[in-house]
Amino acid sequence: MPTQSFYSKLSRKKNLEAAWRIVNRNGLRSLSADTQREVEEFAKNAPTELTRIAKQIKQGKFKFQPAWGLLIEKEDKKKKRPIVRASVSERIVQRAILDVVQKIPKIRKILNAGHNFGGVSEGGVSEAIGHAFKASQDHPYFIRTDIKSFFAEVPREKAIAPILEAVAEDNQFSKIFREAVTTELDNLGSFTAEERALFPLDEIGVAQGSALSPLICNIYLQDFDKALNIKKRGVVCIRYIDDFILFAQNGRKAHAALQGARKMLSDLGLDAYDPAVDRKKAEEGLVKDGFGFLGCEIHPSQIIPDADSRASIIQKVKKILDDGLKFAKQPVAALKQKMTFAETILRVSNTVRGWGNTYFFCNDDRVFNQLDQKIDALVESFRRSYDARTKSLSVTERRLSIGVRLLADRKRNYSAFKKKVPAA
Repeated sequence: MPTQSFYSKLSRKKNLEAAWRIVNRNGLRSLSADTQREVEEFAKNAPTELTRIAKQIKQGKFKFQPAWGLLIEKEDKKKKRPIVRASVSERIVQRAILDVVQKIPKIRKILNAGHNFGGVSEGGVSEAIGHAFKASQDHPYFIRTDIKSFFAEVPREKAIAPILEAVAEDNQFSKIFREAVTTELDNLGSFTAEERALFPLDEIGVAQGSALSPLICNIYLQDFDKALNIKKRGVVCIRYIDDFILFAQNGRKAHAALQGARKMLSDLGLDAYDPAVDRKKAEEGLVKDGFGFLGCEIHPSQIIPDADSRASIIQKVKKILDDGLKFAKQPVAALKQKMTFAETILRVSNTVRGWGNTYFFCNDDRVFNQLDQKIDALVESFRRSYDARTKSLSVTERRLSIGVRLLADRKRNYSAFKKKVPAA
């Protein structure tokens, strides 16, 4: 085993603290109210919890518990996306494992070899969009598509083999890595047989929602990324997890590249959508007319969030406010569910901030100003409706519904002041 094993690096508290900062940041930016609540709860006692996790790892006692499965309705409302949500503690350990693996020179070289920007430390949506924008300046034609059932179809053992080879000398790390990428569900019994089949419970597929899944898929597609970016072909391929976009001098060269890409994917047990057949999943055309990629509309001199993304932030804000309004006349329940006036507004604020930060690189302020005006109207309507619904409540009830607790609800313990009866 190496002098400083990968496992010992994983157990260091400072590595777990770094992982927690990312989990916390992503959680607060999440559009899921449940995720926001979970990280807020963990944050209340984070130093103690991180110490506990570090100790468990050092002692070889950290165990991944069955996660919680969620089925999220896709845009077409005909299919559902299986999301696996682990506890905050387990997400921190998964993230820490990712950090350790990404720093292994051999793995780092693979991740930085192509034009993939998803799930890598030097990547991100902004980097992918920036490279797409640059490529579009001297490649007049594009084809954008995505890989079908990407996470569900990856053969896990084959995909993780290069990682296990890189850490082969460290049995403890190999073991915890395998456990981290294995999916078990606590609520499996709540799904039908057809729904259970959507989750990666066997040897095929990786969990959507795990920080390690993009890493695994990136390793698996390393040759794909290299082959599609050979300079002499005159084609640029930019991939972000399962989305990729091809740029070429004309439609003929772009289609030849797509045909080659689909052949490589087929050899890996995967496939991509054809823009001639699956117009909702793929598109092609002249760059000068604009194109969509990763939730953005990209034009020769403008990058903005696309229509679906703009609609989504308004819908999410409206849902949070509508949910908060339901508890207006139930102050005790509002406190219990963290849906008081103050907590509802905070949730809206975190959602808006997270969405805005996602699109920090977009360059048309008019779009964001228009969205802010719509959010202004929603918040003002919420405030007026909340006032109307709580008007009949007592002063104390209104206080609770807003989110200000009572001193009368403090914890009580008078035992220290009780008169002690001398022993007979």
